[in-house]
Amino acid sequence: MKKLRYGGRTLCLIFSLSLLLAACGNADSQSEGEQSEIEIMSESINETASPETIATPSVNETIATPSANETIVTPRPAHVQEEEEVIDNTQVNTERFYQIAEENGLSHEQAQDWFDIVMEDDIFDGGVRELSGLIFDDIDGNGKDDMVIMVQETNMLFMYGTGALYFYMNQEESYCFADEDFPYFGFNGYMNICYADLNGDDNVEIAFALQGIGNGGVGDWHMALLSYTGNAMERLEIPSDLEDENDDQIGFKVDVIMESEQDTYTAYCPYLDESIAFQASNSPLWEEYRERTPMNAGSNCRGFFDVQVVVWEGRNALQVKEYLYGEGGIVHGVGGANFVLVWDEQGNGSVADWWVD
Repeated sequence: MKKLRYGGRTLCLIFSLSLLLAACGNADSQSEGEQSEIEIMSESINETASPETIATPSVNETIATPSANETIVTPRPAHVQEEEEVIDNTQVNTERFYQIAEENGLSHEQAQDWFDIVMEDDIFDGGVRELSGLIFDDIDGNGKDDMVIMVQETNMLFMYGTGALYFYMNQEESYCFADEDFPYFGFNGYMNICYADLNGDDNVEIAFALQGIGNGGVGDWHMALLSYTGNAMERLEIPSDLEDENDDQIGFKVDVIMESEQDTYTAYCPYLDESIAFQASNSPLWEEYRERTPMNAGSNCRGFFDVQVVVWEGRNALQVKEYLYGEGGIVHGVGGANFVLVWDEQGNGSVADWWVD
């Protein structure tokens, strides 16, 4: 409910006017000009005191009027910073390490020796990193055990490049392999590793492929090749990493061509300029495209997987596979393109053979 209020000046004016009217009464001697002036003042008073133009604050209201130079600042609530939870994997890493060492035939004392080296190098970063892969074997063939251990950042799981591979050859100083394009998921995925002297220089080459989290087909794979010279590691190029004169990646692109005959395809590799005919099941889309065959229906993808050492024409080589898909998209697998890779003593790689299965 609004209360009426009259300003101080208005009340004084009303009081003075009342006295004036009382003194004068209805005297005929009062001039018409003075009566007119009184009437005008009375109208002005009534307008000033009109309840429609007066607003009174409620009892509980507080009116604060800032001065001309005053700045009104609205306080903001204090931001509460939540502390990020730090996971300590020390116990899990320790138990996992000794378990794998035992499964590989190492005694507790041998495992302890290796574990002491790992802890001294702090490759677990105080427990922040997780043990995601571990291999014990005589990699360089000198009769002594070597170790490959893989770790990943716990707070960045399933993000590529957030980890590393450590190679301990004969318990010497480790070589750390870290690449931002590589996944280091290990036990969460799969690590494919093999080793042999691939270029005839009496030193061992270590090939490994790490699986990512891509969907469709075999998922995405990332491969690398290292050469161990006895006191150092050197990364070698894989033929699919080669670039042309425009610095564009050549790779082993394979065009999958759908032929007019049902369940028949041709794989063409521009890098080798060779074609291979093969049989595979068409997708339901084949009928839609049949009148336009032959047509480029698919390609290879996902990177090299199933890496293994083979003997080709009396020398060690690597056999790798890549996934092929057809007209039904990536989920429509039609086969695998197999490549035999060889290296010369200068570390130059090339394709020795290929086929489709």
